[in-house]
Order: sequence, then structure tokens, then C-alpha cells
Amino acid sequence: MLRSSGLLREQDGAASEKEDEHVEDASAVEELRTGTGRLRRDGAWSVPQRMKVVSVTGAVKLDFSEAQLPERAIEIELKSGTGAVRLILPEGATADISRFQPALGSFHSWVPSEQVPGHPHFVLHGVAGTGRVRVGYPGWRMRF
Repeated sequence: MLRSSGLLREQDGAASEKEDEHVEDASAVEELRTGTGRLRRDGAWSVPQRMKVVSVTGAVKLDFSEAQLPERAIEIELKSGTGAVRLILPEGATADISRFQPALGSFHSWVPSEQVPGHPHFVLHGVAGTGRVRVGYPGWRMRF
């Protein structure tokens, strides 16, 4: 079967009466990108399972504290040049940062790395050039 125009189509082209169901692709990656500007997400936003965040020289602030999170671990690929990146996680969340590679910049996490059952878990990987990356909880003073 092939999906086309909201209907399922058989290989021979005949349309089925069955409506196309929304199927979420677990391998899909949502990309957030900024050049020299600011990229910000906060409040009750819907977080995808996998995301790629790219910032050349801009500032990125992703606040997950009130966001709608998927049940499984959230994977974030981060590519940052000279800008500043701040990730604010919900209280009790954890973040595995072992695969993240800072170059000349600085990187600091104030959250535990070991996953805790019943709490959100983030997996961060990627590279940062000369910028700063900070991971913490709401209300924590993360110095830039």
C-alpha cells in the first residue's frame, strides 16, 4: 500500500475507503536552527523524541521544565559554534552528556547523568566550538 492524499492506495492505484492514520516516525528528527539570532522554546511546548539544534553564533535557550515530554529518552544532537546554549530540564530529570564534545568552549551540567526511573532522561551529543553550553534545572543560576 502507498499513502497518497490522505487515503491508502493499493499498488494498482485503487483508493481504499480507509482514512490515512497519523503515524509518528520514531526515527524522525525535528531540527531547530539559528544563525546569529536567538532561538528560544519555553512554556508548554511539545518536545519531539529526537531533535537537532544548530546554532552558528546565536543564543539558544530550550526550557523543558513545563514542556510536554515523550515517555522515552529525549535525544538532542547539538552543533554550536560561538554562541551560548542553555538547556533547562524539569526537576529530577537526568542528562547523559558523555558523548558531547566541546572544542575550545566551555560545557557544564548541573544535573545527574544516570537515568532515574520515572523521571525524564535526556541524551546529549554533538559538538560545540568556542561557545558555552549549560544544562541545569529551573531557578539555578547558570552563569554564561
